[in-house]
Amino acid sequence: MPTIEDLLLEKKRYGLELKVSSLELKKLNQGYPIQYIMGYVEYANVRINLNHKVLIPRYETEELVYILLNEYLKPGMKVLDLCAGSGFIGIALKKNLDSINVILSDIDNEAIMQANENVVLNFKNTTGIQIVQSDCFNDIKGKFDLIVSNPPYLDYDDKDVDESVKKFEPEIALFAKDSGWYFYEKILNEAKHYLNEGGILAFEINPKHIDRWKQIDGAKIVKDMSLKDRFAFISYEDLR
Repeated sequence: MPTIEDLLLEKKRYGLELKVSSLELKKLNQGYPIQYIMGYVEYANVRINLNHKVLIPRYETEELVYILLNEYLKPGMKVLDLCAGSGFIGIALKKNLDSINVILSDIDNEAIMQANENVVLNFKNTTGIQIVQSDCFNDIKGKFDLIVSNPPYLDYDDKDVDESVKKFEPEIALFAKDSGWYFYEKILNEAKHYLNEGGILAFEINPKHIDRWKQIDGAKIVKDMSLKDRFAFISYEDLR
């Protein structure tokens, strides 16, 4: 359970007044994640509000953003952020490389509302960034140079998931069938139809799936700063 010290540390990080309100204390005692109590996170030069019930962006996802910016993205590229949730990945990519065109997509109403709010929060001019409500690729039109996704990837029976995560973060953003592999399989099977030649499919992955990833021809696996297998990159040419 988060503590007052955890909350004050987060406030100090953002340069806020170091005091705790009665409402914040109540939420702490109920076990709310610090990020929900704060109402936002800041990563990769963007602020992401968390007013709606969406997955909290983590440091690992910020790592993915910087890998994409440093190694894969080029000016003018078309990018699809699939299972976008709060919109963090696509918004951060656009904020750091304005010439790209981004579509944020999610099936969940709460995510769509939150992504809309975060786009307006981070951009005075929202040209070049759109939001499409879609179940994976069902309502996506066109082709992209980069498709990136941090889909639900936890097994419903995963005993290592923190209780506060299960209690407060949306189940739809956390868990998937087939031991958490369902959305990876679905996206891998369909992505080639939505990628331009030379394009890249990028994922944040569950380290517990590493044996499955090793069976995918051409998949480049990259570790995060904690040395866990966390990201996968597959070229258009290597997709089935």
